[in-house]
Amino acid sequence: MSRMRRFNRRTLLSAAGAGFGTGLVGIAETSQAGKVAAYTRRELFAPGKERVFEGEHLGEIAFPLGGIGTGTVSLGGRGNLRDWEIFNRPNKGGTLPFAFVALWVREGKSKPVTRVVEAPLPPPYRGAHGVSRESAEGLPRLRAARFFGSYPLARIEFSDPDLPVEVTLEAFNPFIPLEVDDTALPVAILRYRLRSRSAKPARAALAFSLENPIGYDGVARIPTKRSPAFGRNSNEYVEARGLRGLRLSSAKYPADDPRFGTMALATAAVSGSYLLRWAGTAWWDDFHHWWDEFSETGRFAKAGEPRPSPEGESDIATLASDLELAPGAAGEVTFALAWHFPVRENYWNREERYRGKRFRNQYALRFPDACSRPTPGSSIRRCSIRRSRPPCSMRCRARLRSCAPTRVCSSRGASSSASKGATTTAAAAP
Repeated sequence: MSRMRRFNRRTLLSAAGAGFGTGLVGIAETSQAGKVAAYTRRELFAPGKERVFEGEHLGEIAFPLGGIGTGTVSLGGRGNLRDWEIFNRPNKGGTLPFAFVALWVREGKSKPVTRVVEAPLPPPYRGAHGVSRESAEGLPRLRAARFFGSYPLARIEFSDPDLPVEVTLEAFNPFIPLEVDDTALPVAILRYRLRSRSAKPARAALAFSLENPIGYDGVARIPTKRSPAFGRNSNEYVEARGLRGLRLSSAKYPADDPRFGTMALATAAVSGSYLLRWAGTAWWDDFHHWWDEFSETGRFAKAGEPRPSPEGESDIATLASDLELAPGAAGEVTFALAWHFPVRENYWNREERYRGKRFRNQYALRFPDACSRPTPGSSIRRCSIRRSRPPCSMRCRARLRSCAPTRVCSSRGASSSASKGATTTAAAAP
């Protein structure tokens, strides 16, 4: 019987090192001679094949939207908004109630069709009350979707044979190499493109709904529009040259509180309607009223007046845009969602001298409000969100700089000096 060889630590490491070195030699011999990398520069920088996701894979996608250092809200693979991390806290899986986009289409004089612009929900559907009404999960959706992701641009192609239009969503945030300020905007852009496949003229409308979340700590689950964090939440309609939209705020918290902040939802579409408050009825009736009115005409007849919500409650607002489509023609509606939560609190450090300390986000030094003009010295310029795409080249940078600052967001019927003659952060997108 052969004698067993004994290995001490030094022998073992020497043997391992010899084997590792041999492996490196083998790799070097098979690599391209005289090159640091095994690929040419052209091969390294050539665009790769665009990845496509569909079916059950859509549920695993969360595409972040938001500038550098500003927080993000993610676009799910189905077209849903998820992982709301704009409140200075990580919140994977976090959702906001009643945040969704609905589509209304009428072909000629036929009966209109209404859908939530998302792919179908995956199972399970079980629960004490079935699916969640707060996410509009019980409403009809589009039949299927295909997700294309090439950061900073996400694209979703929806399909539904019952619709007389094709629907595509492009989502992005401004992303400009070497331009930190222009790439650090607290904004997400969602562009919905509609193309008629009918031989008849069609009318369409897109409605973006959003609960006023000001006061939310970014951690706890918000089950409905009722929460101890809410109170004195207000929604205002704002418009000016080229843009119109909604400003969401709250008077409950002082300016140095981490829960203090504002949000803005804007569009460049000229025609449309809005709703400052859903009907304040009990049970599911507010959602029924909203769905019935939008499904009938694609518009909202009574917008309501700005007023603060009762203590412990908030309100849901909707911004809608409509367009006419000739046979075979295409149109688009772009929404810009901006946020401004200036105060961050140190919650992660257990040392007493650091924990609980508050400081301001960098974007708060440039923008005093989600619906405000950049502070002097900022290089931000407004470009029309009607036609722009995420700039990521020198040519696009030049185009961005050539745009002149534009005043928008003068509040209709509001007396707040922060909203008069101001430039919206949402409009600061390229």
